[in-house]
Amino acid sequence: MNFINSNIVSNRKISGVISFVIRRKYAVILTLIMLLIASYFIFKPNSISIRTAVASIGRVEQIISATGKVEKADMADLAFDRSGRVSWG
Repeated sequence: MNFINSNIVSNRKISGVISFVIRRKYAVILTLIMLLIASYFIFKPNSISIRTAVASIGRVEQIISATGKVEKADMADLAFDRSGRVSWG
């Protein structure tokens, strides 16, 4: 008896879902299309190409030629607690 009642309840749920889909078929179709488009953009393969090479031990050389003025990269400001002279030797 319990199996028959649960079968009737399950049939009612299925028929309720089917009637909902039939009544709102355009909304269901639109939702499915939107899900398909969203899943394409989420799971699409990356279009980035990766270039690989075999690593080996060797010499890396590069010759450059340039003209111009050489300037220092950094400057340090020094401050001391006491003043005085530094004597050498």
